[in-house]
Amino acid sequence: MKQLLSDFNSEEIREALDIPPYKAKQIFRWLAKGCDFAEMSDQSKAFRETLQENYFAQGVKIIKRLVSEDGTEKYLFALNDGAVVEGVLMKYKYGNTLCVSTQAGCRMGCAFCASTLNGLERNLSAGEIYGEVVAVNRLKEGGLGEGRAVTNVVLMGSGEPLDNYDNVIGFLRLLNSPDGLNVSYRNISLSTCGLVPQIIRLADEGIAVNLTVSLHSPFQHKRIKLMPVSKKYPLLSVVEAAKYYFEKTGRRVYFEYTLISGENDSDEDAERLAELLKGFPAHINLIRLNPVRERRLKGTGDSAAAAFAARLQNLGLSVTLRRRMGADIDGACGQLRKRYLEENGFENLNLLNNNCYEYEGVAICGTRGWFYEEDRSGEHDEKVFKRELLRLEASLKAAGDMWKMVFLHYPPRYRGYECPEILQLLEKYGVSRCFYGHLHGGSHALAMEGLWDGVDFRLVAADYTGFRPYKVIP
Repeated sequence: MKQLLSDFNSEEIREALDIPPYKAKQIFRWLAKGCDFAEMSDQSKAFRETLQENYFAQGVKIIKRLVSEDGTEKYLFALNDGAVVEGVLMKYKYGNTLCVSTQAGCRMGCAFCASTLNGLERNLSAGEIYGEVVAVNRLKEGGLGEGRAVTNVVLMGSGEPLDNYDNVIGFLRLLNSPDGLNVSYRNISLSTCGLVPQIIRLADEGIAVNLTVSLHSPFQHKRIKLMPVSKKYPLLSVVEAAKYYFEKTGRRVYFEYTLISGENDSDEDAERLAELLKGFPAHINLIRLNPVRERRLKGTGDSAAAAFAARLQNLGLSVTLRRRMGADIDGACGQLRKRYLEENGFENLNLLNNNCYEYEGVAICGTRGWFYEEDRSGEHDEKVFKRELLRLEASLKAAGDMWKMVFLHYPPRYRGYECPEILQLLEKYGVSRCFYGHLHGGSHALAMEGLWDGVDFRLVAADYTGFRPYKVIP
């Protein structure tokens, strides 16, 4: 199974490929330009072919680009497994800022956000997040992306960055690497809805990026309505974590405050906000809500927003009223992705993510599964495997006593191989049927079908079924 080579830094590339350091740096630099293996002209043809057989060079491609009247550009990115995410390029006097996504979807449930409407599909890997920057650089610079069109990066697209902590840290290190894009941590901002333990962990990480905390209300009861995560991490604990980040890193903390008409834009809100942040050298970014079709919330009008900003300044706070950007091109987070899914027939899509789908008394469960045969020494594969096991068991638990079918991409059993951990879960939870893919072409000969230990196994790869529908419900 292919791995994404863009997930690796130059040292990890050296170790994975067993090549000299100079050669690893060459490959890393090519990847930072958005190049595929065929474009790596200083590598031998045989070596490039080997890389092509075993790895993906890039994990992201731009499939849609919208340009706003104000110059803002919005991108829809396709990942190698078909998932889609989005990003926004905003142009300022000091340079171009790219807002990147860290997850496909989001599970935080914020009341004003389009990203969370269909929940979380999956996390992005470090190389996939990095790939968003690389893809835009290449598009804007043309050809091999020799320049660096993106000067600043904000982790504020779809998803909660700190809910994908390890991959986000990996991305930050890739982005900062002097062998690649060499973007200073001072030019990187990370926006969080307020996951307190992760904020503290980030403060201790030694990566002093600009921290932006989504506040949106100075009252706990109001913030819970807008941001359900506040139930777990109350407002005061979020502010204290932000203060700790400032003390530990010396980096100024920014608070995002989305102005929503009738919800958080009163004089009382302004006075409470000033009281909450008194004595803390933070800066408040006021943003008028970009409308989301599925939400009934409306952004505060221009004059009222200006008055709210002036009130905060009079109360002693440092404030910027951000100009609204990209409203004519579905500027709010998650809107373009959601519209794309709707237009392509997925508006009623149900995602299996630690849950199951019930259809006429049948529980449909599953994950992509995973296997890595005899060699279980690889740290990356071990991590992926354990994660998929946890997801599969969560899905089976959610099914309760219902009749169960499991769908996996990777076969848990084929000739010469068994995955005992997955097979044990199928037995433990009384799974009746297991459908899998992955085996194509000549690999069909490895397929195993029929009853084993009470489970009916079936290969349903499209070419195996002759590209005809296969009835799975008895």
